[in-house]
Amino acid sequence: MIKHDHKKLLGMTFLVVDDENDIRDILADSFELYGAKTLRASNGKIALGLLKNNKIDLIISDVKMPGGDGIELLKAVNGLKPPQPPVLLLSGFSDIVFENAKKLGAFDILEKPFRISKIIEIICNRLL
Repeated sequence: MIKHDHKKLLGMTFLVVDDENDIRDILADSFELYGAKTLRASNGKIALGLLKNNKIDLIISDVKMPGGDGIELLKAVNGLKPPQPPVLLLSGFSDIVFENAKKLGAFDILEKPFRISKIIEIICNRLL
């Protein structure tokens, strides 16, 4: 049973960053079902361009991607002024640990495969 108030997502804008089209689309489509607007990028460099031209409330990014990975994106986001949106990292690899991701400024990190309900729960209960 999902225990969260998904109405908090209404009107929010999420930037979903993943080099795998299917994962990117599943995430974005799921957030849209809860009333959020989504922007999509296939790597960190494209994501930074979208971030500069749009008001984004949360970034959900894969860690390993060609053309600008999630760690590079996280570092770039945290270096921008004024304060930028929180970043939730997704990783299919165990080469980045939670503590290291937090030190770099990540809001949270989840391992793939993930449950959409878990991501929604984390966003609603711990971020909003």
